[in-house]
Amino acid sequence: MSKRKLNMKDVRKEIEEGSFLEGFLRLACDLEFHLFTKLFFERGIKTKLMNNWTLRKYIEWCLEFGLINKEQGFLLKDFNELRNVMVHNRDFMIGIKEDYEKGGNLITLALAVCDFLDKNWVEYKYNKEIEGEYGESIKKLREKYENVFKKMV
Repeated sequence: MSKRKLNMKDVRKEIEEGSFLEGFLRLACDLEFHLFTKLFFERGIKTKLMNNWTLRKYIEWCLEFGLINKEQGFLLKDFNELRNVMVHNRDFMIGIKEDYEKGGNLITLALAVCDFLDKNWVEYKYNKEIEGEYGESIKKLREKYENVFKKMV
């Protein structure tokens, strides 16, 4: 069996040592990536279908397929709600910097998600065709976003 796993060491360090917002953003990206790869490799959901999904939808489908349990689902849904508040409410982010206690509670939640990612991996039987499809999907995403940045410059 092949395994894919994320290393949360750097993200943890950012969260614990004062770069909370940067670490939180990286954690949100890592979580979405992890759930995407679990659904792709362990359940065979095509990348074309998932490329426009939200983090909430990844969580719901991982629950549906039994890739995460209910307790993990509650944790990840709480994290997703926090992510949405932070992304869509500028004042909330500013408040985190000004209110240590609020930040401490958020750090606890973020570190719990780091723990989840440290204990979970994507496990699958190696298949050259699937690896090729995955590689092609990643290549297309990179090209798409490189084009966005080129337009901005």
